[in-house]
Amino acid sequence: MKTHRYFFEHITESISINKERRPFYCKLTNGKSEAGFRYLIALEILMVPSALFWDLCASYYQKNEIPFMRDELVSMNRTPIFDASKRTFPGKCPDIPWKIFQKKLKDALASKNSEEVVKCAVRIIGEMKSYPDYYPMTRHLVESILRFAWFCPQRIKEAQTKNLKNPKKLIFNLMNYHLIGFWFFVQIDRATSPVHAMGIPMLTSELPDLLNDLPVDHF
Repeated sequence: MKTHRYFFEHITESISINKERRPFYCKLTNGKSEAGFRYLIALEILMVPSALFWDLCASYYQKNEIPFMRDELVSMNRTPIFDASKRTFPGKCPDIPWKIFQKKLKDALASKNSEEVVKCAVRIIGEMKSYPDYYPMTRHLVESILRFAWFCPQRIKEAQTKNLKNPKKLIFNLMNYHLIGFWFFVQIDRATSPVHAMGIPMLTSELPDLLNDLPVDHF
């Protein structure tokens, strides 16, 4: 099986889309979108070397016919899906207990139980439904952790079938890597909140629904 740089492609695709959409949102918001894009694109560029590292780790499994990273990562939405003429105004951006969310996820990951991580992420996403117009990047980060946890048992089983090294440690290391960026994603969302207060779903429109294909309702 040919190896793929799924993580690298995910990050570089996002950088490309954000650079492409940046002038559109700048004009639409009279420049209020610039702070959010500045932080986001800078963070994504910093992530490129680590994305290549994780892809290198994943290549061992891909060479052995296990599509690690393929289903865990989802392509971005290139075109914003919203009608600017029909926007609503959500009001002031609320504070969120992001440190508590981060701690809960850290504890769930420490359990080394992927189902516990999924349950924890589902609960946090449920809490975040109280403010659907804000914190899209933070929500996206939690959803991404959930996806890696969701596919973890499948990847372990695939590796066992082929007598390969258990990928569980690698997968949990990847999820812990997500947590390192938690504070940064919250800051991007805060920088973007003036745009969201205008009823413009910047970033929300570009981010895919990472739970759309996962039956997580029973958790």
